Amino acid sequence: MKIVLNKKLFYFLVIILVNIFASNINYETKNVYQSNAETGIYEGENQFFYFKYYLDIFPLKYTHLLNKNDLSKEAAKKKLEEVENLVMEESHQIRFGGFNSIYLFYPDALLFGKIINPSIKTFNIIFFNFSLILLFFSFCYTNKSTQGFVLCILLSSNPFQIFELYHNDNVFSLVISINIFLASMFIFFSSKLKETKNNVYLFVYIIISVFLIIFFYYVRDNLILFILPVFLSIFFFKTKMIIKIFGIIFFIISTIFINFEISNSIKNNFNNTIDLLANQNGKYLDVPYSLHETYFPIYSGLNEFKSDLDIGFWSDEAADQLLKNKYNIDISVVMSKKSKNGYNIHPVGEIPYYDNYFKDEIINIVLENKILFFKILIDRLSTSLNNLTPPSINLLLKNISLDYNLVNKFLLIIYFFLIIHIIKNKDFENLYLFILGSTYFIYCLIFPATLGISYYILSHIFLFNLFLKKIFDYNE
Repeated sequence: MKIVLNKKLFYFLVIILVNIFASNINYETKNVYQSNAETGIYEGENQFFYFKYYLDIFPLKYTHLLNKNDLSKEAAKKKLEEVENLVMEESHQIRFGGFNSIYLFYPDALLFGKIINPSIKTFNIIFFNFSLILLFFSFCYTNKSTQGFVLCILLSSNPFQIFELYHNDNVFSLVISINIFLASMFIFFSSKLKETKNNVYLFVYIIISVFLIIFFYYVRDNLILFILPVFLSIFFFKTKMIIKIFGIIFFIISTIFINFEISNSIKNNFNNTIDLLANQNGKYLDVPYSLHETYFPIYSGLNEFKSDLDIGFWSDEAADQLLKNKYNIDISVVMSKKSKNGYNIHPVGEIPYYDNYFKDEIINIVLENKILFFKILIDRLSTSLNNLTPPSINLLLKNISLDYNLVNKFLLIIYFFLIIHIIKNKDFENLYLFILGSTYFIYCLIFPATLGISYYILSHIFLFNLFLKKIFDYNE
C-alpha cells in the first residue's frame, strides 16, 4: 500500500488545516473544559531557559531582569561571572517541575526569538497538529482516508484541547497529543508489518513509542500511564507469538535503558551546575533536587464526594492538620526553614518517609471502610463517563458541540454496543484505539475525576467516529 495524494486527499487535508486554523481563532477563554487538578508548568520555569539555550547549563537562573542586550552567548558567559546573582531554583518550581519541560521552550525560541520569556504554547501547537496530520496519513495508508479525515476534524475540534493549546500556557494538552501520536504509530507500523511481513516494523514501533513516553514522563510523570497500552499493543500486531515474546523482551529492555539514560543525563546536568557554582562559592542547590509525592494527592482526594471522612478535599491544609494532630509534625515550621544556601525546605525532602504517613492513612481508611473505597471508585467511574468532552466540530468562527446530557447518555449506550461489535468482529485496530483512548480512566480512578481529568479521555471520540462510519457507510 502507498499514499497517493489525489484530489480527494488534497481536499481532506485542506479542510483539516482550515479546521486547525479555526480552532486557533474561536477558542473560548472561559471554557468549562479545563483541568483543575494539577499544577503542570510552574510559574517562572521559563526563566531557567536562558542559560540552557546559550550555554547548555540547567538548572540555572539569573535573578535580575534580562534585556535584549543579553541575547548572546558572550553575554550569557559574562552573567556566569556574577555568581552572587545565580540560583538553581526559586520556590520549588524545578524540584516539582518536569526536568524535560525545559526542552519544550525551544520551538518558541527558535521560531520567534523568545529566549528570555519563552512560552510552551508553540511546542504544544506544533506537536498536536503534527500528530494529527500523522494520524490522517496513517489512515490514508490503510485506505481509510474518510474515516481518518472525520476523526481528525473531531479531534482538532475538541473543546478541552483547543483551550489547552491556544489559551493555557501549560502541559495539559500533551495527554491528547501523545495519545494521537501513539495511535498514528500503531496504525502505520501494524499495517506495514501486515503488508510486508517484516518484523522490524514492530521493533521500530516499540523504540519510538517507548522513547516518546519516557521523555515526556520527565515532563509530567502521569504520562507514564501510556506505557500500559503500548505494552498491550504488541499483542495486536499480526505476527508469530515468538516474535511478540521477543517484542516484549525488547520493550522491557528499551524502557529500562532509555529511562536510565534520560535520568542519568538529568542527574549529570544537576551535578555539573552544582560543581559550577560550588567552585565559585555560589549558591548551589543543597537540598534534594527531585521531590515526588504519590500518596499525598491520593489522600487529599478521598473526600471528593463528601463522604463521612473527617478530612478536607484537595487541600494541603487538611493533610497538614493530619500530620500535626496524629504525628506531631508541624509542616508550617518545616516550610519556614531555609537551607544553608538559602533554598526553601520542603517536607517531602526534609521529613523522613513523609509520603508514607499518607499511605498508612489510606490503608487504615480502606481497612475500616471497604464499602466506602469501592463507592469512591464507582462514583469516579460514573463521574468520568458523564464528564467526557462532547463530540464537537469547528465551523470557522463557531465551535458546535453535542453538549447535551441526554444525547451523551444515549451515545454511551451506543458506545457499549460498538465495543461488543468490535470484539465480536475481532477488529483489532479499533479495539486498540479504544484501549489507548481509555488509558486515563485509570487516572480518574486514582485521582478526583470531578476536577476535569476525565477530559483527557479520547476513547469516546474514537467510538463516535466509528459510529459515524457505520451510519454513513463511507467505505473506501
